[in-house]
Amino acid sequence: MSKRLILSIMIIGISLSFAFLNFILVKSDVQSIGRVGSASLGNVTVIQGKIYIYLDGNDNFNNILKDELLREFKRRGYEATFVFQVKEKYDGQFLAVKVLKKDIKYTPIYSKAEIEILFIHSTIGDTTHFFEIQNASNITKAATTFDGRKYLRNQTMSAGIISISSSAKGIMSYKGHLGLLASSVARNIAREVERINRRYLYKS
Repeated sequence: MSKRLILSIMIIGISLSFAFLNFILVKSDVQSIGRVGSASLGNVTVIQGKIYIYLDGNDNFNNILKDELLREFKRRGYEATFVFQVKEKYDGQFLAVKVLKKDIKYTPIYSKAEIEILFIHSTIGDTTHFFEIQNASNITKAATTFDGRKYLRNQTMSAGIISISSSAKGIMSYKGHLGLLASSVARNIAREVERINRRYLYKS
């Protein structure tokens, strides 16, 4: 076997590794900004310990994000369940997530991304605001506009848009970089949900 053939095989093997394997050894910088609105109706109830998660989309990033959301909420002590279709009411908290904008630039040694995420949350599993936003022509405005007359009482209905900027330097596969981004998104969303929950749990 010639040296040229061996070298070609090695280059192909390395390229495939960066394309398909999941590894990452980087120094990263992640910044996030949230714009969140909420409406509280009556004496707020928080169904503790159980959350149903709906993720709109099924590309590679969304599939990784689904796993990271489930992992993050389970790590925080929730019984987290992923749902494929949204019904009117759940017996736990409800969280819907949608990637609105995604700009990912990747190389094996330096990558950066800008991601905009919509989330919708109810402390008692009411999905009314989710369907309002799904049918809205202006998602950003609809996410933070609430009509309390349409919602179930004794809950907090929240929605917002989280913008995340990320850069990473080091050695990483493409899948590893997507995992890093998805993990950041999941942490930010879970942190926001818990912030809302704590506000009313500590009141009661």
